Amino acid sequence: MSSDTIQSPNFQFLEKIDPLLVELGARAERYALDDPNTSIIKVRQLGELLAQIAASKNGIRSDSRQKDQRSLIDELYRSRAIPAEIQTLFHTIRMDGNDANHAMKGHEGQAITLLRHARKIAVWYFRSYVDGNRKLGSFVPPMATADTGNEAKEEIEKYRALYEAAEAERRKLEGIAADEAELRRLAEEDRERAFEEQNVALELAEESEAARANDAERLEALTAQLSAELDKQSETVNLTAEAVQLQASHNEQVLREEFTEDDTREIIDMQ
Repeated sequence: MSSDTIQSPNFQFLEKIDPLLVELGARAERYALDDPNTSIIKVRQLGELLAQIAASKNGIRSDSRQKDQRSLIDELYRSRAIPAEIQTLFHTIRMDGNDANHAMKGHEGQAITLLRHARKIAVWYFRSYVDGNRKLGSFVPPMATADTGNEAKEEIEKYRALYEAAEAERRKLEGIAADEAELRRLAEEDRERAFEEQNVALELAEESEAARANDAERLEALTAQLSAELDKQSETVNLTAEAVQLQASHNEQVLREEFTEDDTREIIDMQ
């Protein structure tokens, strides 16, 4: 299976950075309702990789042998590479991911919540450091099944309504002639199609020891690549104080554009 065939309703834009990010996001989406423990572990891996990429962008060493994820996240915050809200989301993913990995914890609602957090970080990073003008749309919640628990169904329904409203507004702005109900129906069809088109290789049966080992090897290789690139840049990127201030201001502006009042209240509660 080549990673460029994998599609993710929420993380496809990360392909511009590295296809492995898309694959981790797609697997986390695929397992959220069927195997939430595995989904949370994939989100944790995605969070670790995004933190390492942000560190490389800012000249901060992220080799796991020298710095654990908690220290790296806090250093990113101290260096103004990430704002406090993103720091909180990173830490939440880190802690819940550790519980999932070591204590085999995790439930459907938690997996969906962490998917949302990971996408918030991914969208924020992409618009802050890759393409500030890119509009990436709303979080696409997974499709409930007959076995999905009531708590998860309520979570999915909440974000399904938000997704459909956002997509209906986007279609209006694009000048599509249709009434509100039709726009929402089209949005729901798009959502269903997005998940149906996820590569069949993401079936749970493929989450074998070999697949896990392959993921681990690719994660290690990308980490080593980031470290080597930083070596080429010299010991640090040596950003000037003015450049740091300019980037931090841009990061905060993206945060204000992407995070709703509900998002901010949720993060305050988490803090």
